[in-house]
Amino acid sequence: MLTAAIHGDELNGVGIIHRLFAGLDAKTMAGAVVAIPG
Repeated sequence: MLTAAIHGDELNGVGIIHRLFAGLDAKTMAGAVVAIPG
């Protein structure tokens, strides 16, 4: 599980979550990725 922007001023994680999902290839994965970008 990934979380971002929990405290409102910690915005770096939001961009990282977006980049991570852009680079994922669901065809090569097993399981699930859960991300909550605030």
